[in-house]
Amino acid sequence: MRVFPTHRTEVAPARVYANIAANASRAAAAPEGIAVGVAGAAGGIPFPLPHNGAEIVWNHLLAFWGAAREAQLATYVASGDGSIQQTAGYREITDFPYYDPRATPETVGAYYFKTRRTQTAPAARVGEAYIAWQPLNTSHSRYVAWRYLPGEHRVRKAPSLSYDTPDADASGYEELDDYYLFFGGPDRYDFHNLGKREMYVPYNNDRANAAEPRAVMGPLHANQEVLRYELHRVWVVEGTLAAGKHHVAPRRRLYIDEDTWLVVYSEAWDEDGKLWKFGQATMTLRPEIPAVITGAQFMYDLLQGGYCYDFTFGGAGGFYRVTDMHRPEMFDADALAAEALR
Repeated sequence: MRVFPTHRTEVAPARVYANIAANASRAAAAPEGIAVGVAGAAGGIPFPLPHNGAEIVWNHLLAFWGAAREAQLATYVASGDGSIQQTAGYREITDFPYYDPRATPETVGAYYFKTRRTQTAPAARVGEAYIAWQPLNTSHSRYVAWRYLPGEHRVRKAPSLSYDTPDADASGYEELDDYYLFFGGPDRYDFHNLGKREMYVPYNNDRANAAEPRAVMGPLHANQEVLRYELHRVWVVEGTLAAGKHHVAPRRRLYIDEDTWLVVYSEAWDEDGKLWKFGQATMTLRPEIPAVITGAQFMYDLLQGGYCYDFTFGGAGGFYRVTDMHRPEMFDADALAAEALR
């Protein structure tokens, strides 16, 4: 590990800091419980002074990435036999209505995250697309997803785009809630705060995120000559399977950066109690937002071997662009059909 002096580069617009201060006294668990949602918050970390592990996890889910973005991303897989292959390329359009500059707790709406993804690689999957919405309260609003498959020439609802559904783009190395090391609904776990600790974590990996992805990958693990680490404080949160719930990873642990509230490391155990997966973010400063964000991520399968390198936006043709909020209809099912007809 190449360890560098600590640089606390996290920054956000003034309105975000103002909302964090306001959320400290107005944000609360949803009436149905913190496991299913958050109420009374908008535009900033909801629980800057968290009382439990679930609030810390919601801080991660509602961390600041800006209000909207467009990106050309890719997924690569190192299968453990020395080979490295690109398994997916896609154009992503994403809005964070929770961070709309006009949003208040009364107007923020039911969904904090909306994304639209269109496949650009491999050739056999070009034109596939999906839209997904993530709710602030899962007891009031369902996870919404639509998928378009060119061979069917129609848009279908896709309710399985959440939780432990395998991600086809990652060749089985990730489930959908492994995105950003933890994503989607926290309601399948009871999360416990194990406190803070200092750790060497991947931070300020701006050059790695701008590099051609294969330069950041080795045959068995990330190329440590490219990555950089710093000593930072993290919250440690452990999730155990909630009563009556099921997940392929009944236990997982998240290491959440104190400054950004984003997960920097993750661990998951299988049903036999064996340590199964290890995830690592790369953390990169995007001054155009401005914010430190997760960047590309690694997810290792410690039992079968191999790993994936996901959400890469480096190399030739890669881009990450901050935008204004998109028109709401960009994230409706009709938008997928219209794009397919073009």
